[in-house]
Amino acid sequence: MNEILTASRVIGNDGNIRYDVLSEPTEYILGNKRRLNFMWDTGAFISVLSVANFVKNRDSEDYKRLEKSIDEDAEFIDYNSVSGSGKGVLRKIKNLRINGLLIDSFYFLLVKDVKRVINGKEYYASVSLLGADFIDFCKYEHDVENDIIVNCFDNCKYSEYHNSYRYKGKDMVYTDLFAIEAV
Repeated sequence: MNEILTASRVIGNDGNIRYDVLSEPTEYILGNKRRLNFMWDTGAFISVLSVANFVKNRDSEDYKRLEKSIDEDAEFIDYNSVSGSGKGVLRKIKNLRINGLLIDSFYFLLVKDVKRVINGKEYYASVSLLGADFIDFCKYEHDVENDIIVNCFDNCKYSEYHNSYRYKGKDMVYTDLFAIEAV
């Protein structure tokens, strides 16, 4: 089988193991070419991206606009995870490329960056998770203490799932995050 995506096994400074997936650098907002650095997370029911994944500068108008879109969206979802908690809104982006995989529409929960305090100093951390809603449509191999190798992804079933899924009795409707296509 052909490898189309790799979730690289990484041992952090703290000794914890995680699996990282890097997208190709993409400019979703003019002047903000960003690489999405996902963590493979089977415990997340939905993929999650926070605002800093698209715009790093917290003082920019684009950053404030994205945060405001979360605050003002009446169709929000309360979430609670190891990465943080708060409210998120359903969004999608077009043409996300991760390794050899092109995802026509990538569906996710847009959340605010998570405020953290370490050694009395406050900072904001971005969240970027590939959740079970994505992982369920991958066929992959995972050898002992090694990377996760994705050999197949069903783009059609992935889109069908997100266009028909209901959460707590409500249809999940994903809004295009940006009016532009990925560059």
